[in-house]
Amino acid sequence: MANKTPETFVLERPEQRDVLRSPIRLEILGQFLKPGGMSVGEIAERMGRPAASLYYHVELLEAVGILEKVGERRRGKRFEALYEPVADRFGYPADPDQTSSIEDAVKTMSSAFRMAEKDMKSALQDNTGTYEGPYRNCVGTRVHARVSKKALKAVNDHLAAIESVLVEENQRETARKTDQYVSLTLALLPLHGRNKPVATKSGSKSSKE
Repeated sequence: MANKTPETFVLERPEQRDVLRSPIRLEILGQFLKPGGMSVGEIAERMGRPAASLYYHVELLEAVGILEKVGERRRGKRFEALYEPVADRFGYPADPDQTSSIEDAVKTMSSAFRMAEKDMKSALQDNTGTYEGPYRNCVGTRVHARVSKKALKAVNDHLAAIESVLVEENQRETARKTDQYVSLTLALLPLHGRNKPVATKSGSKSSKE
């Protein structure tokens, strides 16, 4: 968001990680597409939900320090609070000895993939997806590969470039008529036990996926 640090906000506190296990709270965070803050009513409108169903979740995200109030806006005869995430990105402590943080990270990503499953089903059923060409907006893929360090760096460079494009688009002040609202869910993961030598018929060793 505007004026926020570009670094990832690490969710050190257990209550912060616990809050983001919820698919609806992850979806709320995904609604903040540009600077300036959003009200609960605006978030609800984007999500197609009644505002009354979101106040609890927004207040909980604020209570643990993931959302913050950045101002207010007059709406009719009353003022409504405006919220923004405290950072553009959120991450988990990279400590394999913290069992609880590992479980929280897995459950949060499980929620994210459940949301992706829901979004894909909706796109397929409502026929809103474009499946070919340069403006494709609906694709699902899973690839296993044995890669060199050079290739892994190239993959990460491309992922960073994709993220940069999406962040830049989110921060654009004006919308175009041709703009689309999309979601992107990714997981790049190491695979264990896939590179063990396997004996061939001749007795020699080979490496098999």
